[in-house]
Amino acid sequence: MGERRRGHHAIQSVQLVGQRLTAITYGYGGGVSLTGPIIPAGGLAPYLSLFDASGNFLVSTYYGVTCPSGANTFNGNCYDVEMDGGLLAPGTYQISITAWENLSDAENQGTGTLADGFTGLGNLGTGDRALDYAFDVVLTSNATAPEPGSLTSLALAAALCGASRLLRQRR
Repeated sequence: MGERRRGHHAIQSVQLVGQRLTAITYGYGGGVSLTGPIIPAGGLAPYLSLFDASGNFLVSTYYGVTCPSGANTFNGNCYDVEMDGGLLAPGTYQISITAWENLSDAENQGTGTLADGFTGLGNLGTGDRALDYAFDVVLTSNATAPEPGSLTSLALAAALCGASRLLRQRR
């Protein structure tokens, strides 16, 4: 799942069914989105934020990974980011992408929602920048088959040994 736009910001809704969410940008250094488009280098230095269905701020790339694995550089710099949203409950979430330092007011002030807007800080660059960007949302299931507990395994092994011994005695 990916989002690709030209401009200063975008908000993408994501429907989850209890999955781990990771978002990766391609803007500053460009690259190939997981959905296929080639994004030219020289776009904005991106900033991602995650909100729940009510618009409450959850997490951003403020303390996230800059220059994630596989990211490209442009003019010797790498400002693309990766956001780990963690394991999220089923529901609808919203991801915003803006220029670096253009935090949501909800994040910046520590209160409010996505509907309150953004600080307006950050620099989209001069007119010579294309501002092409994309971000991919990677959803992975955290569901794994539970391993039997040690006591259960021990009890099962003892029962199998006992059954084997009983069968040998009857022969």
